[in-house]
This record gives sequence, C-alpha cells and structure tokens, in this order.
Amino acid sequence: MRSGLDAFMGFNIAVEVRQNHRGAWVAEIEFSKDGQPLVDVWPRTTQPEWLTPEEATRDGIEWARRVLMQQYGQAPHSWVATRERASAWARSEVDRRRDGTTFYG
Repeated sequence: MRSGLDAFMGFNIAVEVRQNHRGAWVAEIEFSKDGQPLVDVWPRTTQPEWLTPEEATRDGIEWARRVLMQQYGQAPHSWVATRERASAWARSEVDRRRDGTTFYG
C-alpha cells in the first residue's frame, strides 16, 4: 500500500491506497486528532476507482477535507450547489458578453 498524509483544521488525515480486484486504485481514509484516532461515523458512498495511486491519494485527501468541513466547519455546505451556482453565474456572464454588456458596467 502507498500512503499520503495531510493536516487540516487540526486533524491528521492518513490515506492508504490499494489496488482492487479489477486493478483500479482506491483510497482508505483514517482521521486522528491529537494522536487519537477518530471513529469513522460518516457515511461513505461508493468508492471511486482511479487509474493511478496518485489520483486515489488526491481524491482521498479531498474527500477527507470535505467531510471535516461539513462536520466541523462553519456551516453545512453543498459542493454540488456551489458548482451549480458557479456554473449558472458563468453562463450568465457568457450570455451578457454576447449581448455586448460587461459585468462591470
């Protein structure tokens, strides 16, 4: 197994990656704080499969950071909603510029 480590919001994130029976790389994530492991009580979705261990490690760290932000961050946050708002804003900017107006006036 290969591993990746990260520190975020006072937590330590350990990512171990392994190849599954199809040859794809998947990540297993563990959290700890002040040297004590945290019980993983967060629901997990279907594990994504990656072509390289580096991709699996990156995804594991990104997933862990999202979980920590959702559990211990300022407020619950939907990454899907954020992407949708950003996409809608970008589409409106493209349409506005086609009409000859600009965002700044």
